[in-house]
Amino acid sequence: MQNNETVTPDTVTVRRAPRYGRFMIVGVVVFAIVAFILTYSFPQQQNAGYGRLQVFGFMLLVAIVVGVAVGGVVALLVDRAATRRARTVIVDRVDAHEVVGESVESDATSGA
Repeated sequence: MQNNETVTPDTVTVRRAPRYGRFMIVGVVVFAIVAFILTYSFPQQQNAGYGRLQVFGFMLLVAIVVGVAVGGVVALLVDRAATRRARTVIVDRVDAHEVVGESVESDATSGA
């Protein structure tokens, strides 16, 4: 077996990319805390049709949607800023190919 290796120079762009899911999760957590604070910061009215837990549930639903959206937008802005700081570098690209010769066939016929 022979290895044929071809080394060619190539130009690539290197940059850091944010993890979008983590930004969205942080957005949800932040807005869930805001929903909790808003729910319990105002006094509860006696003749209100909804309890504090129900109000928190409603606000949490809205907070999840807004948190995912805001987290995604922040991740996009961070990604755009990272694109501006991207660097172009020259690398060596190695392409390796194995060439199967007669030695493999002779091994197969000898019973090895």
